[in-house]
Amino acid sequence: MKINYYLLYFIVLLYSPFSLSNEHIEYDDWIKNEIFSKNLIKKIDNLINLKVNSKTQSENQAKKIKKIIISNLNFIANYQNQYKNLRSFCSNQIGEINFEYFLLVENCIENKDKKLMNEYSLSEFEFNNTKSLLFDNAEKFKIKFISLHSHEVKKENYDIIMKNYKNNIEEINYKIFEDQFNILLIYLENKYKLN
Repeated sequence: MKINYYLLYFIVLLYSPFSLSNEHIEYDDWIKNEIFSKNLIKKIDNLINLKVNSKTQSENQAKKIKKIIISNLNFIANYQNQYKNLRSFCSNQIGEINFEYFLLVENCIENKDKKLMNEYSLSEFEFNNTKSLLFDNAEKFKIKFISLHSHEVKKENYDIIMKNYKNNIEEINYKIFEDQFNILLIYLENKYKLN
């Protein structure tokens, strides 16, 4: 009886929709991260405060379009926050670091991201154009990790490799995130004829 209960619990967990947290973030707090370029912040500000006002005929229409744009920006920021949390989720699922760890984490993230993109209805956007950077990075660190283990493993060498790995991931993620914002901005400009 007890085994059936655990089996049922596992099946419910397995097929339940994937979600990491209910935290809601605002896009303007999200893009203040020092890794996002000042150019992106200027583009967003320019779209909301200059283009909408100059290209719309009434104040009411401008307010409505600004609200929609801000809603879309918040939406993408929340997706990116959830995506960023996938790394720790997948790392915890894989557990022990071995030679395949880096690629396993990226595969896990890619699989979970498909569900996340569907959840956020972002599959219409071409956001996957830079994801190969993450797999290239994983392959590079797999080779470094193998090389480290072919010599005497020193904790400080291991720590340096893992620190560099995390720094590279953060840099790549924010490049991907910035590309996503740029794609969304172009889409919104075209949709509301703001170019």
